[in-house]
Amino acid sequence: MMLTEFETLLKGVCVNVHHFEADTPIPHVVWSEYRKKRRYADNKPMGGYWRVQVDYYTANQTDPAPEALESLLIVHEIPFNYSVSYDLKSDAENGKRKRIIRHLFDCEVLFDG
Repeated sequence: MMLTEFETLLKGVCVNVHHFEADTPIPHVVWSEYRKKRRYADNKPMGGYWRVQVDYYTANQTDPAPEALESLLIVHEIPFNYSVSYDLKSDAENGKRKRIIRHLFDCEVLFDG
């Protein structure tokens, strides 16, 4: 699977999908590849995998998108580790603090050749 195909899969869960960073309102996805591991057999490249971090940001505790993203990864047989955390951010419009929930999927996206 190419990374562009992986990004297309993510867009099936959330329309706001960004590579490396985002400055759009939540909810949104930010994804970034951070390591490439290549496999060899008989001294020839035989594919490998990208380590890709996918962060889904939301303010809604009952947002169905993280579960949909997990299901998507399972259906496409993309191995992943999952964690969740939150942070309090100041809202620029009204000055109140707002909870931002971060769902992190650390994936292995396989590629051929």
